[in-house]
Amino acid sequence: MRTYFFCIVLFVFFSCTKEIDKEKISINLNDTKDLKYSDIFQGFEYIFLQIPDSVPLINPAKLTINEFGIFVQDRDQDNLLIFSSSGKFERIIKSSGPGPGEFLNLEDFQILLGEILILDNNLKKLIKFDLLGGFKEESKIEFHPYNIHQSTNRLLLYFANRPEYKNFSIVGKNKNELSGIKKVKEEFIGINYSSTAGFLKDDLRKKIFLKLDTSYEVVVFDETGNIENEIEFDFGQYNFSDQKRKEFGLSPERYSYLRENNMVENIFSFLPLKNNFLATIVQIGLKTKYVILNEDLKSYTVASKFINDIDNFEGDFSPISQFNGNIILFKDSRSFQKEYLKSFGGKSISSNNFNKPDGIHQFYRKNENDFQNDNFVVIKANVR
Repeated sequence: MRTYFFCIVLFVFFSCTKEIDKEKISINLNDTKDLKYSDIFQGFEYIFLQIPDSVPLINPAKLTINEFGIFVQDRDQDNLLIFSSSGKFERIIKSSGPGPGEFLNLEDFQILLGEILILDNNLKKLIKFDLLGGFKEESKIEFHPYNIHQSTNRLLLYFANRPEYKNFSIVGKNKNELSGIKKVKEEFIGINYSSTAGFLKDDLRKKIFLKLDTSYEVVVFDETGNIENEIEFDFGQYNFSDQKRKEFGLSPERYSYLRENNMVENIFSFLPLKNNFLATIVQIGLKTKYVILNEDLKSYTVASKFINDIDNFEGDFSPISQFNGNIILFKDSRSFQKEYLKSFGGKSISSNNFNKPDGIHQFYRKNENDFQNDNFVVIKANVR
């Protein structure tokens, strides 16, 4: 484990008087080690999403799992598909039109207590449905945000580098009052990446996390929606500097430059676990690396590889979300089958492992005939 030197920078937002802590964490991506899955996880749960032919899921984007089930956004069809915790399809909330109680564009969604909040940023409105898909109410918003989060006290709006309220990328709204929370760097206005994660609620810590897609920053809010602090990673020689970001913009030459220098363009995911944090880091041109940070953010380990000593499945590990401190992965069924066959094809498997009722082999055997269809697999990595 390596400790990092950090400084706390006190600064004042022009829109408020509260001083915010900013923690800068220097990460040495060259100092890596292999980790065993058992160092972090105690087991895996495989869930096959049973998608009927009449309800296609073409381009899944944001996925949320909670005590109410599994919710998947289809960015192509602008629909929200809802599954039980076991993967059984239950219902769909369809993009149906511009009228009252309808939406055309599903930009983001949030599962509230007993309700589903949908953002249609083309029609500039928020629509609430119950968990059965019944319309409850809607309200107009004057902006076109990428992501939203309704906290206990106010609505948080994220505009990335396309600000609409003055020059703020994050804005809070309480009734009709607006407050700017974080400003955009003016030289980056218009340089945006597609964000699917958005605001991430950590029920264990009672916090809200937002990973900013055009920097190495993570903004932390309390459950009321007030900003608490910011985390900023520093990857040293692998930083994509502000000057180069501005110079390349979104041009094709950007990717060539990143690849030639193995740079980190952004953080793929930042997820709170039960007792620590996991950041997934993509160095362009190299294999993905994983930074495991202690709860206090004062020490970390960089893993260049995870060795699956739990069930020996050697699939791609790209965590996208979490629930109750556990990691969520999402794969199309064809990729899962390919990875399974690569992991176990032609190899001897003990009868105890093969016949384990909740293990990967019985999961594969049960769904083997459906993997080549347009289906998906959710993997829950249960954290120790």
